Amino acid sequence: MSHYLKEELYELISKNHKVFDSLQQSSLDGLWYLDLENPENEWMNDKFWEILGHNPRDKKPLSSEWQDLIFPEDLQIAMENLEKHLKDPNYEYSQIVRYRHKDGSTVWIRCRGMAIRDANGKPIRMLGAHNDLTKLKNIQQDLKESKEFSELMFDASDDIMFVKDENYRLIKANKAMLNLYPKDMQNSVIGTTTVEKFSAKEADLFLKYDKIAFEKGSSRTIEHITTPAGEKIVIDTYKVRFYNKAGKPYILGIARDVTERETLLQNIKEKNTKLNHIAYNDELTKLYNRKGFIKAAEKSLKKTKKGLLAALIMIDLDNFKFINGSFGYSAGDKLIINIANTLKSCLPENSIIGRSGGDDFLVLIENQKTIQEIEETAKKVIKEISTPIDINKNTITQSVSIGIASYPDIASNIEKLLQNADSAMHNAKAMGKNIYSHYSIDYDEATKRRNNIERELLNIDMREFNIVYHPQFDTDKNIYGVEALIRWNSPTLGNVTPDEFIPIAEKNQTIEKIGQWIFKKTISDWQKLLKDNLIGNIKLSINISSIQLMNNEFSDKIIQYFDKIDKKLITFEITETYLLSDIEHTKSIINKLNNKGFSFALDDFGTGYSSLKYLANLPIKYLKIDKSFVNDFDKENNRAIIKAIVQLASNLNKKCVAEGVETAEQLEFLKSIGCDFYQGFYFSKPIPFIELKKLLQSL
Repeated sequence: MSHYLKEELYELISKNHKVFDSLQQSSLDGLWYLDLENPENEWMNDKFWEILGHNPRDKKPLSSEWQDLIFPEDLQIAMENLEKHLKDPNYEYSQIVRYRHKDGSTVWIRCRGMAIRDANGKPIRMLGAHNDLTKLKNIQQDLKESKEFSELMFDASDDIMFVKDENYRLIKANKAMLNLYPKDMQNSVIGTTTVEKFSAKEADLFLKYDKIAFEKGSSRTIEHITTPAGEKIVIDTYKVRFYNKAGKPYILGIARDVTERETLLQNIKEKNTKLNHIAYNDELTKLYNRKGFIKAAEKSLKKTKKGLLAALIMIDLDNFKFINGSFGYSAGDKLIINIANTLKSCLPENSIIGRSGGDDFLVLIENQKTIQEIEETAKKVIKEISTPIDINKNTITQSVSIGIASYPDIASNIEKLLQNADSAMHNAKAMGKNIYSHYSIDYDEATKRRNNIERELLNIDMREFNIVYHPQFDTDKNIYGVEALIRWNSPTLGNVTPDEFIPIAEKNQTIEKIGQWIFKKTISDWQKLLKDNLIGNIKLSINISSIQLMNNEFSDKIIQYFDKIDKKLITFEITETYLLSDIEHTKSIINKLNNKGFSFALDDFGTGYSSLKYLANLPIKYLKIDKSFVNDFDKENNRAIIKAIVQLASNLNKKCVAEGVETAEQLEFLKSIGCDFYQGFYFSKPIPFIELKKLLQSL
């Protein structure tokens, strides 16, 4: 059963590095711990009793147990020194004492200790260590009594052994000691000092611990040296002072070659350092990873000066998967590295930078005076990252969405900062590209809504969805086609727009289930119209997601779903970014379905990444001009973009569809530049199936 002092000692060592250092600096042959408030209680470890020849199990943790075994005169000295140490912490508690071994022999013990004091400086415990000096004392005695035996002990030992006089000259050395020197030097070693044979650095080290041994009675050190023979070794050296019969002082040194042990420990240390680096750093960028960033940021936040702000900036690369899909993972890696280097060069000094995921970076900037100063940094980051760069002979322009959360005014710890910055980043992403957003309490509601949407999607009842149809018209205002649009009226969340739930559905993989429902619903509606002979040549457009395209079974399922419908009437709409997210796979899917008669439209054209090379080689039939350009068609830049898209479509033998047409002026402009088809509230809002049927019946 463990003694309370033993348990207390374990806890003390784990919490107090000074106590551990004290123990580590002692060559431990025994350990003791004394309760000064109850001095009759003292714990000795097993090794102490074993040195004295006793079975530890027979001994009680009482001070009387060892006091009966120590020489009385030595006990008096130890108690006097203890009293002095307890009064004065600077007075070292250390002495060599004698104990009676169970077999009647004398055991020489160096007893050292330190007082553990409470908050008021009152000593409450005494922690100490024992070193068995019996072997050294016996050697000393042997040296005094028998020169022949001394020489035998020296030469027989594998350890390095030597004796120095008070002038630090080597007067005796065993074979192991002499082997440190070249053979031609070994006969001239005795009588010299280390200054004469070793480098100045090593000689100074030896001399330092020689002096300590002469002044204090002993010294111990681990020394990394280069021997006069040129060998690099590590030696663990213990030196002890002794006197000859005339009272003249000498030091006896015993050193052991611990090179192998130290090399092993160094290898372990280096391995741990490497593992620690891997655990906290991103291999590609050499920045902190998320774990390392959080650790460094927590430490930095504690140093934030009073009255100043720190800020966490979360940077998300917009549509980064396009880079990997279009230009290869090598290009993606190079872009990530370039952005990491850009952040290092453009951020304030002492900023903490990390890469938290594939396309996300985290930055903590310290000691900012105002929110405006933080936002200026965000603007600089946007400017620097969005500067076009050439990678693998491709010019890439990367946009970002940035969320900002400040400390301590908004968040009080790193977890809250990360949460708030993430909310702000999603808000920025919803507003467009190259946008930063500073966290607002309102974003918590947005985050909560996103979480609620995700939860509802995982257990969605498909009857909550419905399909509306948005008619498309030609230049003569005749219906050319309709686009199927999904709507979600949730009993718990109310109306949830596609812009809200589609990205979440793609993320949690429920888009597959929703997509299948859309196909089945639109096919059912279309078959009803076909039955009533209301279709004619009217086209049906259906939006599909990149997640659906990535499914290897997608094309076969599509062919199966639309088996009884004329494929030439069906168009699938995909965005630019989705088109190029994995170009080779996407190309194979599009070609396969196109060969079956299906058509494809490129949705929101002009808002994402474009590659004319792929656009020219893919069977894309329609380019859809994003409504953001049409809404602001009166702006010269937007008019120029619209004209360029229409001209590009014409040059590539493709048709152009303008979205968001709401006024006669917009329509006239689009007709004047040769746009083929139009879609928008000017003609019709999205309508449910029953109204679409009535509209077709009226034609």
